[in-house]
Amino acid sequence: MEPVIVIGMHRSGTSLLTRILEELGVFMGYEKEENEESIYFLRLNEWILSQANASWDNPYNFRFLKEFHKRIIKEVLVKELSSKEFLSSYLGNKKFMYSSLFDLNFLWGWKDPRNTFTLEIWKSIFPRAKVIHVYRNPVDVAESLRIREKKLRKNFLRTWNSLNYIPKASNWKIQASPRVENLNEGFKLWRDYIKEALSWEKILKNRFMSVKYEDILTEPQSSISKIANFLGLKVNPECLEAITSKINSNRRYAFRNKQKLLSFYQTIKNDYYVKLLGYDRII
Repeated sequence: MEPVIVIGMHRSGTSLLTRILEELGVFMGYEKEENEESIYFLRLNEWILSQANASWDNPYNFRFLKEFHKRIIKEVLVKELSSKEFLSSYLGNKKFMYSSLFDLNFLWGWKDPRNTFTLEIWKSIFPRAKVIHVYRNPVDVAESLRIREKKLRKNFLRTWNSLNYIPKASNWKIQASPRVENLNEGFKLWRDYIKEALSWEKILKNRFMSVKYEDILTEPQSSISKIANFLGLKVNPECLEAITSKINSNRRYAFRNKQKLLSFYQTIKNDYYVKLLGYDRII
């Protein structure tokens, strides 16, 4: 059975969507990061992007991959997906029942915002996969990224200042992305992800679905029912009620409580993609 691939910008509600999918019975991986990203798929996506010297916060270079690059990347991934290490990470105890992901007979998938840019590669491996794109207003996304980066930097400096020596240069990082500590840069990145994600809508047609994060918060039963219908799943009222009871609607347009963010919103509300998604009419 081919997978459900979740795409969307970081901090856009992809983690919430993952939890909803799992409640609906979609297996989204055994070993996951705190933000619900499947560890092994995350590593594979990072590797894919690195082949073009690109990254989640600098995806621009990925467009320069040649066809022979993509062919080689696909060959490596197909082999990885059948490896014991991968099966153990993704399937957990289910690893003893299957020899590769291509043998799975249940609905499965994974979430990683990087899928937005690596989707072409994954679709070449799983041509009948269904794709769910979740998006959120750009101000809350940019602010959430900014706050996370400030915390990462603060935590790093606390650890750094407690050391009695200077460590060797290796694969450790001071923080994930200094770029997104700037609200405007976070917004630009949001726009890049939105543009890339929406470019797939015409290509995939009925195998592509966009979900608005704010709609999940305010109309959870309707939104979840649409997701279930897209995946060909039936959900009973009791299950639907159990899922919706865990959703916190207070996160909808959280930026409206801060004057600085309201001012920033006024500077970007007339952007093409902000208008396209109806976010120019929040205030």
